[in-house]
Amino acid sequence: MKIRIQILRAATILALLVPTNALAGSIGTITAQPIQATPNQTVNFQLILGGSGDCGFRLLTGDGTVLGPFGLVSSSPASVSYAYPNTGTFTAIAQG
Repeated sequence: MKIRIQILRAATILALLVPTNALAGSIGTITAQPIQATPNQTVNFQLILGGSGDCGFRLLTGDGTVLGPFGLVSSSPASVSYAYPNTGTFTAIAQG
């Protein structure tokens, strides 16, 4: 699952969801909030399973940082937070 984060020159970010097929024990959706933020402001990612079963994952932030590993269970979403320190365009990828 990929989500694109763009930190604009005006110090804001834009997150776009790129959906993928949901399989048993896989990540179904990922969202990022806030939609606009300044550099060093926390961006909260929420990941939800797309099928049945549990899933482990890690989050590649797109700027060289790898967060995790984390566990994702079918009964609750997982939340991961990260603050992008610089402006630029980043593609965050949840590998599970």
